[in-house]
Amino acid sequence: MNSRLSVYGEMNPIESIKSRIKSPESILMKMERKNLPFDLDGIRNNITDVAGVRVICSFVDDIYRLEELFLGQDDSYGLLGEP
Repeated sequence: MNSRLSVYGEMNPIESIKSRIKSPESILMKMERKNLPFDLDGIRNNITDVAGVRVICSFVDDIYRLEELFLGQDDSYGLLGEP
């Protein structure tokens, strides 16, 4: 989205983006801590913080504009690219 806003000449409200992906070891430890089975269904149904994105904007109104853009995207995939 950051690239698209810049390429198409739209005002890009994004100041910075940070992301992270939970390591397999961290997922395993969390599954063990919660006493859950370590399989794709267990992860998919119980772990909600496998990946995270932080987008920083200069203005509050831009946050709501980006929220609409994020929610309007048709590229959300489940674990391992499954819809």
